[in-house]
Amino acid sequence: MYGSVIGLLLTGCTPADETSEDANFIYRDDTDTAGTDSGGDTGGEDTAEGDTGSSLKQVDCDEPLLAPSDLEVLPVYGARGYHGLVFDSEGHIIGNHNNALYQADSSGQSGVFIPNMGTLDQMDYLPNGDLVVASRTTGEIRRFTSEGGMTILASGLWSYGLMLGPDEMLYTANNQRVYRIDPDTGESEILVDNVLSGGVPRVINFSPDLSRLYIGTLSNAGRVFYLPLDEDLNPAGEPELFAVGVGGGYHDGLGVDVCGNLYIPDYTSRSLYRVSHEGEVELLWASAILTQYPHGVSWGTGRDGWDDLSIYLPQPYNDNTVVQIDLQIPYRTWEGTVLNAPWMK
Repeated sequence: MYGSVIGLLLTGCTPADETSEDANFIYRDDTDTAGTDSGGDTGGEDTAEGDTGSSLKQVDCDEPLLAPSDLEVLPVYGARGYHGLVFDSEGHIIGNHNNALYQADSSGQSGVFIPNMGTLDQMDYLPNGDLVVASRTTGEIRRFTSEGGMTILASGLWSYGLMLGPDEMLYTANNQRVYRIDPDTGESEILVDNVLSGGVPRVINFSPDLSRLYIGTLSNAGRVFYLPLDEDLNPAGEPELFAVGVGGGYHDGLGVDVCGNLYIPDYTSRSLYRVSHEGEVELLWASAILTQYPHGVSWGTGRDGWDDLSIYLPQPYNDNTVVQIDLQIPYRTWEGTVLNAPWMK
């Protein structure tokens, strides 16, 4: 990987000694568990087997979700990120900081992964381990191989949202359109074109059953849409309004849990929202302090100390630091047993 090609400069990161609280954010010292899996044991036969980082073998979508007042938000020592984060196969969390990609392990050891990258928005890994990034500096979508090679997949898009789809194609939104891009050829097609009844596409993600592509927007009413999809992930109709009032309408991330609930940070309101699979909007956390406002939403892998029941979010206004929010529910692609999922009914 890049660390062996470019050279990894590791630096220790010393956590604070004291626990502090601020509104619904609860910070704690996790130094006694650094480098270990953070998922707790629920007891009985529901304990996960192996090094999964999760305490769940099944998820019941009829069970209540964690209440906003019970949210636990932890600093992720050593990690850095600007508008997006990814986890690699070697146990690192990776994000943009000081014009470079930084990587950190769960013990807080961190350093430069790839230098001279400029400013990046969101990013993802391809199945073969190549890294794809949306460059805010150049407006390009770039593909980096593990040997250090680089290919420009698209120019002039100025994308913000970027993710790998279940069909191994890239999906991106650039505050104007939603594109699907072949990462091998660079060929692209427009899935959603421009204005969505008062908003433009900014962030994207799929429903767990892949029948919808959710679209967070720039809009004046916090609108979220979805594009209906057929079994080949092609549009099966026009975009439809899904939820209104998800903040003031400046969506900086979009995560979807295994039960189909959406998690969307909104810059205008400095808040993190949860939207149920039925489109009901709930404020999870809000702060008047800009430095605490997070961006892109990434679930942990369940390996190497990264909890797959938690989301990890970069704080670009707080020196690109990263926080972890324990939701007690995994990502939409989780491979455990899911009971009473909305799409099963």
